[in-house]
Order: sequence, then structure tokens, then C-alpha cells
Amino acid sequence: MGEKNITVSNIQITSDVVSSIASTAALDVAGVAGLETGSDGGFLSSLFGKNKTVDGVAVKMEGTEVELKMNVVAYFGYNLSELGCEVQKSVKTAVEKMAGMKVKKADINIVGIEKKPAEAENAQAEG
Repeated sequence: MGEKNITVSNIQITSDVVSSIASTAALDVAGVAGLETGSDGGFLSSLFGKNKTVDGVAVKMEGTEVELKMNVVAYFGYNLSELGCEVQKSVKTAVEKMAGMKVKKADINIVGIEKKPAEAENAQAEG
């Protein structure tokens, strides 16, 4: 007779998922060699707690806002300031689009520089 349809919905996005989105977006930026978790001397984990640091990304979530800190290793030859800005932009866009959360802050720490692998350099020279 008077049936009620009740919809209960609860969508939760964990900090690990946000971290994965952020790390994938950062690694897609040209000039990023990788992300590091251990070279910060515990800096990231001391800020956000050990269980919040995944894949070189520390995540602090408050409601629908998120703060990120990342340890980035760059390839030699890239402008580090520009690279940091590109990583911030890429990460912010990806997290906001995929997780629907507002990125309040994305701090990028350039913690190292690596030379590009020889096969990548040879492919660029040939192309």
C-alpha cells in the first residue's frame, strides 16, 4: 500500500585511493622519474601519521578537502620549479576530477635527481 522507497547511500574514498590517484598523476608528468617514501627521514609520516603515507604521497583528509605532500624524484635536465608546478597541477586536477574532493594544498618536495635510462635517451635521439 503505502510503501516507501528509502535509499541509503554512503560513498567513502579512502586516503589510499587518493594517494594512488595522486601518485599516478604525478608519474604521468614528463620529467618525473619516480616517487620516494623513505628519503624524507620520516617527514611525511610525522606530518600525517605513518598509516597515511602511501607511494611517496602523504594524505590528510578533512571532509571533502584534502592536503597532499609528495616526494618527487626528477630526471636530470628539467627545470625543477616548472616540474613542481606541473606535478601540482596534474595531481590537483586528477584528485578533484576522480575523487570529487577539493585539493586544499599539494606540497611537492623534489628529493632527488636521476639520469634518464640509456634506452630512453637513445629512443629520443633516434626519433
